[in-house]
Amino acid sequence: MNDNLWLHRYMSYERLKDWIEDRKFVLRFSRMDQLDDPLEGWEIDPPEILQIIVRTLRYYNRVIQNNGQFEGQKNLIKEQIRLALIPNYKNISVDDIYSKLLEYRNVLLNHHVSCWFMSNSQETEERYMWDLYAKSKSENNCIILSIRWSDLIESLEDIKGVTSDKIDYIPNSKKPIIFRKHKSYQHEKEYRIIHNEMSGIYNGIMLEKEFFKYITINESFSNSKKTELENNIDPKYFIIRRSKLTPQIRLSDIKHIIKD
Repeated sequence: MNDNLWLHRYMSYERLKDWIEDRKFVLRFSRMDQLDDPLEGWEIDPPEILQIIVRTLRYYNRVIQNNGQFEGQKNLIKEQIRLALIPNYKNISVDDIYSKLLEYRNVLLNHHVSCWFMSNSQETEERYMWDLYAKSKSENNCIILSIRWSDLIESLEDIKGVTSDKIDYIPNSKKPIIFRKHKSYQHEKEYRIIHNEMSGIYNGIMLEKEFFKYITINESFSNSKKTELENNIDPKYFIIRRSKLTPQIRLSDIKHIIKD
């Protein structure tokens, strides 16, 4: 990758405050099973196997939600293979499917992730990313945290257990499951940092090496919050700018001005 690559994180201002401690930058991680993407890592071949896994999980979840329980998960998988009406279903190995589920579960429970949006410019803004990852959690006072890729990677070089790579959206990708996603997410252009030696559901690393972090505030960001933000960051390493996107005008706003 080149040094002109930038990483962006869209979030609410309230979430940003968790990333700054004593005016220092803390890289935050979430355990992979906490991700919201329902298709996370599900590029399983052949598709018939994925169909059986999905059917098994749906049935299992319905039973659990109704306070039921299972004593033999492999028997459940075997029954779902039969019900799937797949030709030659008797040749499908229950143990193979079970091992795929076990592998997938262990990956999700033993890796923590920090997800970023990639671009070739520090000033890149995407309206749909604002709406999806910031405004959905806080209608006002949203930000983009932007970092040069090379600066962040250099700061992680000496930290044990950390790997990183861009996400591959190609079907049947050869990358590890932690670095691939379903093609329907390719608009996110995700870059992912993985830590495999963390505990708990959420965790963080306070980075010792200093580098510039850019914060873009949205058009609705209040002046009082901006002042609060300025008082909580180190001005030598954080630079604040306001969004350059054209402000959105909604029909509800126009109705207050123009009568029918």
